[in-house]
Amino acid sequence: LEKQGYPLEMFATQKFKQQGFFVSQSLYYHDDELEKNREIDVIAHKVKFVEDSFITIDYIIECKSSHKPWLLFTNKRNQKDDSVNELERYLYSKDAFPLLLNLSTENKLKHLTPYYFGFENIGYGLTQAFSNGNDMAYKAITALTKCSLSLIKESETKVYQDRKLIIPILVVDSPLFEVYLSTNYEMKIVKKEIAYLFIKNLIPDYQQISIMILTKDYLEQFAISANKSVDWLFNYCVNNLTTILAEYQDIIKDISPDN
Repeated sequence: LEKQGYPLEMFATQKFKQQGFFVSQSLYYHDDELEKNREIDVIAHKVKFVEDSFITIDYIIECKSSHKPWLLFTNKRNQKDDSVNELERYLYSKDAFPLLLNLSTENKLKHLTPYYFGFENIGYGLTQAFSNGNDMAYKAITALTKCSLSLIKESETKVYQDRKLIIPILVVDSPLFEVYLSTNYEMKIVKKEIAYLFIKNLIPDYQQISIMILTKDYLEQFAISANKSVDWLFNYCVNNLTTILAEYQDIIKDISPDN
């Protein structure tokens, strides 16, 4: 059982449940590329009904159990790119766009992912050390991405408005190390409990996909942070969603060709 990774999945499930999330294990999603159903380990979500629509936050979790360490290759974070491409770092349904646009304009996206804004470096590549060619990292990243996009597609076919935001997470129970070059071109290897991976051109129509990477030891702290983040968003929507939607409709009218 331990070699199969089931204890890690159950551990992740329990930590999110303790924070009030609705959690499902071993759910299936449709892989459009392979035209078959695939399994994802854990989905933890919260939902709130506000102004005739649902505000939904999904944490899509893939668990990888192994004794081999993980290596995340990073570059120094570009503050200018952060401000320009904020929205591109999120996966969300089309009904969530007015909300995300408002949060970006008001510089409030940081409330959704407070763990990200403490990072100095951004990951561009992930691998498992001492591997035998079986790229577990690529499989995990692909599964997280395809499941996220499948859930967004499903959300956009519903008869009601589902303003869905998705945060993909890879959870590992072996050490995680960040690898980067210092300013004097020396290779640095630093142990981490949480990191941020930024993947480009993996899936058509999405230039970039963002994935959180957590160790098992950080799961409880992350779940607590996620709960606070979601509660903040729900309260913000209760107080501001009507105004946000009205302002968005005004923007659409202003840019309409008929005007």
